[in-house]
Amino acid sequence: MQLVEGDVFRITIELIVNNDTKSNEWNDERINERIMSGLNEKEKIIVNYLCNNKSITNKIAVVITNLSPAQVRRIFLLLVEKELIFPEGEGRNRKYILSKSIYDKN
Repeated sequence: MQLVEGDVFRITIELIVNNDTKSNEWNDERINERIMSGLNEKEKIIVNYLCNNKSITNKIAVVITNLSPAQVRRIFLLLVEKELIFPEGEGRNRKYILSKSIYDKN
């Protein structure tokens, strides 16, 4: 098959989500139980994902929480206000990482 300029084709990328990220349990023992107990189910899913991964984007959070992009953005804002996560980048390149201060809170 030969592609010619102007041809249209579809690329499918499969997003694999570790089922453990949907758990209400967190996998990082350094995170204080008191911090996690103050979070709702969807916030815990996002924080747990970040314990197992370097960063999270809006698209990934939508998939693992089954929420709309707007709802996920609101959760991100709340977690930033609580100083649990930190934004990196701007616009479409924005991702969130786990704040170092989350390990310091006791």
